[in-house]
Amino acid sequence: MNIIGWIFFAVLLSVFVGSLLGKYLAWCFREPIERKREVPTQADEAYPHWYE
Repeated sequence: MNIIGWIFFAVLLSVFVGSLLGKYLAWCFREPIERKREVPTQADEAYPHWYE
């Protein structure tokens, strides 16, 4: 019974750590992508100034 308890605890701990690690990695990879998406919008806003 003690072994089953340790296995259950290890599974819960691994799921918890995996979810935190997944959110951290998703945030790390999402941040540069959002920065790359902001650059074209700023460039599009700058184009009318040149055409004026």
